[in-house]
Parts: sequence; structure tokens; C-alpha cells
Amino acid sequence: MHILFLSALALGAPPPESSELSEDLSAVYIEAMASIRQGDHEKVSRLLAQVIEGAPTFDDAYRNRCAAERFLGRGDQARELCERAVAIEGSWVNHAALVRDALAATEIEDARRFADAATAAHPQELELEKLSCEVSLRGDDIEGLEPCIDTLDGLDGGASWAAFYDYVLHVSRGEREEAIEAMDRAVALDLPQRGRLQMAQIPLPPEPSATWVWVTGGLAGIAGLAGVALGIRRRRRT
Repeated sequence: MHILFLSALALGAPPPESSELSEDLSAVYIEAMASIRQGDHEKVSRLLAQVIEGAPTFDDAYRNRCAAERFLGRGDQARELCERAVAIEGSWVNHAALVRDALAATEIEDARRFADAATAAHPQELELEKLSCEVSLRGDDIEGLEPCIDTLDGLDGGASWAAFYDYVLHVSRGEREEAIEAMDRAVALDLPQRGRLQMAQIPLPPEPSATWVWVTGGLAGIAGLAGVALGIRRRRRT
């Protein structure tokens, strides 16, 4: 049983059951998850510490406390908790949390190492392949992003995300027509709303002009907090 940090419980759904937790610990865990909506990460961490003390093999508590500690700026504790979650249960959800923690800390080399381990342990897992693409994006790694796009394109439900990252790649290169084609393909393949909103934040390169030159910060300049956001600038041709 795996509960994401932004869990169904935090959104108001009935709490999932866990045979690992006593009735009292379940109540503490439910309170911790409810506190996510309130943004009280200190309380979340404190309550989950109680859960971990009483149920030291309950990996969900480690993973969710990792996220809380990262929000609180306690990076060392966050990393240790995420790594412990993976050690207890090497699920794709726990691997993904570890990759995201490294990305949150902008530790790209660690994120790449964790992503490679995650995709090796769980091949063909869509969410992990998307994270692998995100790591390449944040690391300005075109050579890594292109095969990642190919892998996504071959996964069930991955074609629209492959088109999304293809759009990002072409924007980073200033390739307007190719970017338009990738955008149209992503929409035609029913890219989820979250992806469409992210894509909307990334304006197309301008039409070719003798006056302006398109300059981007490369792939790393496109990477943003929620997934991607474009950072661009223009300069006059001399």
C-alpha cells in the first residue's frame, strides 16, 4: 500500500487502511495527512515522526516526512528519509520521491543516479520515465532527453508526454515549426490538463526575423518548479 504525499486522503477521500499501523497510529497518520492541506509541514513532520517511532517499517511515513522536511529546508533529513523509504520498500512511488527530492535540491547528478536506478528497477513505469525526462531537462542534457522521449513514446499512455517533451526540446533550440508540430501532436494525443497548462507557460520561438535572434538558456533554462517554465531573452543582432 502506497500513499503519495498529495494523497487522496489529503484531498478529503476516506483514509486507506494499513495493517502495519495500530488504531492509535492510524489516527496520528490521518491527522498528519490532513495537515498537508493546511501547509503545516512542521506538524506533518512531527506527527509522522511519531508514526515512524511506533511503526519503523511503514515506508509511507518516511516518504511523506521526507517531503515535509524538504519543504522546511532540512535537506539532509529529507534525503535520509527518502532513502530509508526506498530501502524498506523499493516501490516505484518511493523511488520517484527520492528523485523528486534530489530535483528539489537541484542536485542533478544525484537525481540522474536515482532516476537511472528507478527505471532499472521498474522498467516501463510511465511516471518514472517522465521523471527521467525531467532530470535530463533540468540538467540541460539533450543527449539524455532525446532517448527518454523515444522511451515515453513506446509506453502505454506515454505518447502525449513524449510529444510534450519534444515540444520543450524544439523550443529550447528555437525551432518554431517543429515545436508547433509537437504541440499539435500533444493535443491530438490528449495530453493531460497538467501537461497542457505547463506547455502553455512555454511560448513558441518568434517568427524568423532579420532584427531579432532567439536566445534561450538551453534545456536548463526551460526547467521550472512545477515541471517546466520558459526563461528566454532577446538581443539585437549586431
